[in-house]
Amino acid sequence: MDSQTNRNRGNGWALLPFVLFFILYAITYAITRDLRNMPVSVAFTIATAVAILSVRQTPFPERLRIFSKGAGNETIMLMVVIFILAGAFSAIAGSMGAVDATVNLILYTMPPQAIMAGLFVAACVISIFMGRDITVTDKVAFDSADWIKVIPYLVVLITALAGVDVIIVLLTGIILSSFFGLISPDFSIWDLTLSARTGIVSDMGELIIVTIMAGGVFEVIKYNKGIDWLIHILTRKISSKRGAEFSIAGLVMFTNFCTANNTIACIITGPIAKDISNRFELDNRKTASLMDTFSCFVQGMIPYGAQLLIAAGIANINPVEIVPRLYYPFLIGIAATIAIAVRYPKRYS
Repeated sequence: MDSQTNRNRGNGWALLPFVLFFILYAITYAITRDLRNMPVSVAFTIATAVAILSVRQTPFPERLRIFSKGAGNETIMLMVVIFILAGAFSAIAGSMGAVDATVNLILYTMPPQAIMAGLFVAACVISIFMGRDITVTDKVAFDSADWIKVIPYLVVLITALAGVDVIIVLLTGIILSSFFGLISPDFSIWDLTLSARTGIVSDMGELIIVTIMAGGVFEVIKYNKGIDWLIHILTRKISSKRGAEFSIAGLVMFTNFCTANNTIACIITGPIAKDISNRFELDNRKTASLMDTFSCFVQGMIPYGAQLLIAAGIANINPVEIVPRLYYPFLIGIAATIAIAVRYPKRYS
């Protein structure tokens, strides 16, 4: 009976690759105070090697098969396709002037006294359109002809909100961005191909590699019963949906805090959150929303995250000085916490 219980509780040592991943970042920050000195792809390569070596009493080719099964599963490959298309769309749209046109249009319509609010709105709008964080340009002059370049973003936003498949949405965005770029005199077919390559390889290349490795490492940890152990620890004192939602929020926040990357945090914690969601019969939409919201909350406030490092570099200040004025990320975290506590929205809780 005891041995059966222990098997159900899993094996905590199986999480060693993830622990090592966190330790690598902690050591890097302790020594250099700059997490960029430890590229996430390198950290995951080391974690991958440890994960494969940690499989006991299994031939090496079988260990590789287990890893490859996770790295190439259907969900991971779909994410890779989405990253490729998103990278191409983002780069083509940016190269043909859609980003500048959108930012300039927003700032042009804002009164001078609302310029800071205009920058905030512009950053939010472009981030929604591109599906990624951006640095807002400092150009404010707006040519009335530039409104055409905003069309691809508007179409992508409208079709996404209408529930169109994300692959179709991104393909539509690529086609429209290419068309409106090519009809302008300062954007050639070669600008199109080179910008697409930049978006896919330079902007999304590392994320694609890390996503594949994360899928493989997760499968190895699952094979070693590490996920069973983690879920047991997270849920052993939970008896309600509210507690399950808080456990998911805590898991993704901790992972994001250690990796300084909300995308990677969601990739790592996603399958675990899905299991917890199934056990406590949570709404999948609510679970996804909690992961996204709480990871963004942490990502927006950690001084070693890419967003604050870029902002600090532009302002030539220490990123720690920005943290006390991060009203928006803190409000996101507070609102999400209240939503769990009061079970809002009711129909998804």
